[in-house]
Amino acid sequence: MHLKFDGGVELRIVPAPDQEPATLTAGLGAHRLRIPVLVEPTALPDGITVLQLSGELYVEHPAPRWLGDVVPVAVSLIAGRARPVDIVCSLSNQQVLALEQARGDQELQIRMNLTGVLPQGLGEYPFAHDQESIRVPTSRWGRQLEGLGRALAVTIAVPLPPDGDLLSAAGAYLRDAKLLITDGKYEPAVVKVRHALERMRALKHWPTKPPKDQNDPTQWSQDVRWGVILQGLWSQACGAAHADEVTKDFVYTRSDAISLLMGAAGVLHQLAAIPAP
Repeated sequence: MHLKFDGGVELRIVPAPDQEPATLTAGLGAHRLRIPVLVEPTALPDGITVLQLSGELYVEHPAPRWLGDVVPVAVSLIAGRARPVDIVCSLSNQQVLALEQARGDQELQIRMNLTGVLPQGLGEYPFAHDQESIRVPTSRWGRQLEGLGRALAVTIAVPLPPDGDLLSAAGAYLRDAKLLITDGKYEPAVVKVRHALERMRALKHWPTKPPKDQNDPTQWSQDVRWGVILQGLWSQACGAAHADEVTKDFVYTRSDAISLLMGAAGVLHQLAAIPAP
């Protein structure tokens, strides 16, 4: 990457050698993406000592999509000397997970669109722009993701049909459940999850129990196993807001509500992926 300015200033920006091409540092709900580079003047008139660098990052698979803004950074310029600079961008949990979904099993490709400004620049236009792509091998990016550990939350994105469909109604109940969990209302959230599971059961896509002559779970078909999972989630959620002899003392914690919500979202994802008859 080269930045060429009015007045004869030229700067070269290259990946920093002997460093990871990109790193992730865990944060609280968001994470620090860092791309180390070197900024080297190739033509630097006297009196030019400072570069202000900013820009945007894009992920390039399957097509270029915006990731975020680069944190502006000031760089000291000295002729004949390369300066290390960190290109930094903040990524949320959802962005990291969406990035992984888009990347698939490919190596990570990030495009840097950088803008340089010379506060002491000569001429009428002390700005320059250029772009460059970096590639991060799958194994090296995988180590960065592993480093996030427990700081990376799980999000399930489920593509749903238009309003009026049973799956769409189930998705709406799960969204309501998520909001109730945020408000600390765990039992009402479980009730919403139960409503969602009831809409999924109403599709009757899977059997609700295994055949009478198949007591061994290892002999069940995939459809039977999915049906048992759905039935089990529904049964667990049925204790909420009921007061019969069995369920009157049930207490639902935040962990219970989240686990049921995630389980229901997973089953909904599976149902949404089944082609329409």
